[in-house]
Amino acid sequence: MNPVSTGLDTVILTYMDNGIVTKGPPGLMSRLSFRAGDPSMGDASITITYLEVGDSGTFQCKVKKNPGVDSRKVTLSVQEAPTHPQCYIEGDQTKGSDVILKCNPNEGTPPLNYKWEKIAGPSNPATPVINMTPMNGDLLIKNISDAYAGAYQCTVGNKVGSGTCVTELALHAGKTEDKHSITAIICT
Repeated sequence: MNPVSTGLDTVILTYMDNGIVTKGPPGLMSRLSFRAGDPSMGDASITITYLEVGDSGTFQCKVKKNPGVDSRKVTLSVQEAPTHPQCYIEGDQTKGSDVILKCNPNEGTPPLNYKWEKIAGPSNPATPVINMTPMNGDLLIKNISDAYAGAYQCTVGNKVGSGTCVTELALHAGKTEDKHSITAIICT
């Protein structure tokens, strides 16, 4: 078996002269074995344990037996669920400002799907001006007001699983001018 690449193939495992010869990376070879104890009996299937995303690729099995050679290709696609996403807010959380709610998964095989929902806080009386970028999970909220305050949950998923995170949009009153400021002048 060998992962197929452009140009010459990289041989990772060979059965020849009643012996197994390993030629692949040690990290892969410690997890790879022939399923049958003696592949010369007709079963050259391999088993890869503890699959990793990096194991994805096209593998080719070549069998050389007189009078010829036969080969088969198998494509392995290892998918990883997005887990432990991190939610946070970019922008000034003051009334009238625009903010971006961010949802970043630590892992996950594309394509990733994002869904935001408000899970706590006042209900919005009208449809909010919210723009979501499905490609990266950013949620833009324009001209925030008290109605937008609360907890927002992001769910990010793909074909094999999903993860969630929550962030809290807490509005600040913003800067106000103090009309009653006192300036003290001390003369000595």
